[in-house]
Amino acid sequence: MKQMKSIFMMGMVVAVGCCFPKASMAQDPVKPQVKEDPQTESKTEEIQTDRKAAETKVLQENYVGFPLLRHNKKLYVEVSLNGKDCYFMLDSGATGIYVATELCSYFECELKEAEQKAVTLAGARKTHYAYISSFVVGDYFTLSTPFIAAISMPDYAKPYTNKEGEECILAGLIGNDVLQKMEAAIDYENQMLLLPRPSQTKTLSDIFPAKTAIRQELTYDGTHHYMDATFGTAGVKGRLMIDSGCYYAVIDQTFCKKNNIALTKGEESEIAYGVDGERVQLYYGNVGVIKITGKELSAKSWPAIDLTEVGGGKYSGLFGAVLLEGLNVVYDFGNNCLYFRKK
Repeated sequence: MKQMKSIFMMGMVVAVGCCFPKASMAQDPVKPQVKEDPQTESKTEEIQTDRKAAETKVLQENYVGFPLLRHNKKLYVEVSLNGKDCYFMLDSGATGIYVATELCSYFECELKEAEQKAVTLAGARKTHYAYISSFVVGDYFTLSTPFIAAISMPDYAKPYTNKEGEECILAGLIGNDVLQKMEAAIDYENQMLLLPRPSQTKTLSDIFPAKTAIRQELTYDGTHHYMDATFGTAGVKGRLMIDSGCYYAVIDQTFCKKNNIALTKGEESEIAYGVDGERVQLYYGNVGVIKITGKELSAKSWPAIDLTEVGGGKYSGLFGAVLLEGLNVVYDFGNNCLYFRKK
């Protein structure tokens, strides 16, 4: 079993997570139109057939794949915490590892209040250290650390039944820095967590050449990944933070105001909510088109909230799970990039 050193980042206690349940949105922007740039268009049927067979073989030879649980569009990996099975969300918008304080007695974790705070959509939140005896990801990776962070996550304390009728415990989240140290990748098309084998001879860049995928380089700023993007027909430049813990995609209200992008307030019942249960009023930004490398995403409007607490205003928006899944992304944490499979 592969071992890791302690990975809890004492100076970076950040938790960011938001999701938008379809039932609470008057405008449903879940499926924006996607237009390929002419330079990236290919013979799709031929590529689809060829790549499936080639990908499967080479991925199995070079990576260990763990099936992920899909819930509210977000993906969870099976974890053994103190010998008890549960699921942790893969959240690139967070740093460190968090367990719900509501479940710490079940996992027999001793709690001690921490000086650091967790930063969520609604501001700083009280954090605890949860002392643990073991934390094993997918029965393959052992995280060697005496404690992880704990924060109140009331929605995680509720039982969840999967499609096989089995009750699952959604216990917490694993953040960006941890996934980087694991050299992990998330395969959204196949809903798998990929971890490199010790005998690995090929990386994802070898497996996804330009013929079969568009590579989107990401910048890692010490806490999050982001990519450059242009917004609206005027081509306003900004940054999209990749947040696999975010349900869809959101635009920052301040960014909209600075760039004269019209904002429309949603109904009172239209809310965004975060990992610790905070509720934030939802607006809509009339951006229209968002362009990234090789892709043009268009929707009548995009959800908008105040992202001031997320990165101190560095990001123009969040690029969430619905888009990662819909664009057949492989999110490569080890090499700081996304691969958009060509359909």
